[in-house]
Amino acid sequence: MKSVIISIKPTWCAKIASGEKTIEVRRTRPKLDVPFLCHIYCTSVKSMPLDPYVKLHSQTGGAVDEWSGKVFGSFICDAIYEIGGDAIPPEFGEKACLPLADIHKYVGQHGYGWQISEMQVYDKPLELGELGITHPPQSWCYVEEKEATNVSL
Repeated sequence: MKSVIISIKPTWCAKIASGEKTIEVRRTRPKLDVPFLCHIYCTSVKSMPLDPYVKLHSQTGGAVDEWSGKVFGSFICDAIYEIGGDAIPPEFGEKACLPLADIHKYVGQHGYGWQISEMQVYDKPLELGELGITHPPQSWCYVEEKEATNVSL
């Protein structure tokens, strides 16, 4: 069975881990029926400006350093919403932690909102190789669940 690994910037990872962000906005979606398992790869903190990094480090109790460049958790995507044009409900921005104008700008005429549920932060972040892949996805990619031996649906 397939699952997905998604690359997310550290600031958004912290919002997902805290439960504040419950919708992930993307231009594309997997060709999988919901629910499916989605592993979260936290991109590197090295490219972050110092002030936002210090704030994020404090907010996460230093966990963001452990997450950086690793798969730090997973969630169940139990719904995918088609969005675009004028079809973005007002509460969507709050759930995505983004102003509606930014969502419109990002997705243009068509995009998707992946609903985040059952968020799990791993005790020890995983290396990409533990999921059977060698480099982080640009946005997201499929991964065979049998390769992801530490977590399952």
